[in-house]
Amino acid sequence: VPSVVLLRDYYPARAPLPGLRTCPGRGGALIRCAQDNGARGFVSEGAGTGNPPQALLAACADAMGAGLPVVMASRCLSGSARPAYAFPGGSVDGSKAGAIFAEYLGGLKARIALSLGLGAGMNRESLVELFHS
Repeated sequence: VPSVVLLRDYYPARAPLPGLRTCPGRGGALIRCAQDNGARGFVSEGAGTGNPPQALLAACADAMGAGLPVVMASRCLSGSARPAYAFPGGSVDGSKAGAIFAEYLGGLKARIALSLGLGAGMNRESLVELFHS
């Protein structure tokens, strides 16, 4: 099947790209562990407009500081992930740290888009354009 070849070519198994569904109290240990094991980026699927818990956002900010793309998606059935709430750990803090917002893509679709973008060699600016087009 051609689509399987395409995904295999753009998303090699040796380069993990974890997606995390967040919940209250989730810390950053999974992000740090994945980063230590060669993750190429992350998708954080959070509440509302993509809001992660504060401790998880801190780990995401560290990953972004190391040059890894972090995409924030909403786990809600409708609406978009965007910088809207300014409470500690809210999506505004994610935006300030450099997160890319998946807008209307859910976590699984955002992970596929990020995987294909990275596989195609896109830099951060191109990834932002990919998610905002």
